[in-house]
Amino acid sequence: RLRESDPVGALRAVERCVAIDRKAIQHITNTSPNDLGLLNSRRNRLISTAAFAASAREEAGDFDAAIALRAEIADVLAARWGADHWRTKEARGLCDDVAGRKNLTLEQRDQLTAARRLEDEVRRAINSGKATGSALAQAEEVIDIRRDVLGEQHRIHHVPEARRGV
Repeated sequence: RLRESDPVGALRAVERCVAIDRKAIQHITNTSPNDLGLLNSRRNRLISTAAFAASAREEAGDFDAAIALRAEIADVLAARWGADHWRTKEARGLCDDVAGRKNLTLEQRDQLTAARRLEDEVRRAINSGKATGSALAQAEEVIDIRRDVLGEQHRIHHVPEARRGV
């Protein structure tokens, strides 16, 4: 609700949480590095709040801040899981995606926003059990828009090996 009524205030609050989590992670790392439960709990919280802040920053057009937050998330995941873990790779991919969207035109960003909204409609139809043939057509439209804007080789069109069970 705060995000809707006071988006700037909500973003400030979330960014304060990110800063607190950074300090907590540093403190735990320095004083109790073997307390993995506490450390990972703070890492998870930082990941969640930083992802929210990154999305809000990107929506506001502050791509550099969004990229920095996404990179921080990837670094936190790398510290926990390793650089080659699929979660870390996915986070780096999200960071690259934001960097790519930074270079899109306003029209292209609007097309991706429309595709995201259409995808949300399709998901709601599927989850409610009311999906029809039109939902399939809408899903194909989402794919077409993303392919046109992002290109055929964009990672969104390819299933990572880790997700295929390879």
